[in-house]
This record gives sequence, C-alpha cells and structure tokens, in this order.
Amino acid sequence: MDPNELLTRLKIRRSIVISEMLKSEESDESIAKLSSIQGAITAVEARVAEHPDPVESPWNDPDFRLK
Repeated sequence: MDPNELLTRLKIRRSIVISEMLKSEESDESIAKLSSIQGAITAVEARVAEHPDPVESPWNDPDFRLK
C-alpha cells in the first residue's frame, strides 16, 4: 500500500475514534485505540521521511522545456 494512502486511512480512523470519544465518555479502550493509531501514523511518517520516494528528474522528460 502506498504510504500516503496508508497515512490517509490512519488519519481517518483517528478522526473516527476522536468523534466516538466526544460522543461518549473517554474510556481506557478508546484511549488505547487512539494511542495505537497515533503511533502507527508517527511510524509511517518517520519511514517516509527516512526513505522518500525517488523523484524523477525533469531532464529525463523529453517534453520538459525551460521557459
């Protein structure tokens, strides 16, 4: 799975857990869910920062023109 897609999905899950916490009282279970999701987000962000996707040089693009 693409790291950006994974981050998006994790952030959506985090939002869902936060909205559930706002609707009902905070519980140890909801805090544990939120903590694990936030840990996963941090891990994926760290991985992306350490291993960025290689960006192709525009010089390899035959249609690239300097203006």
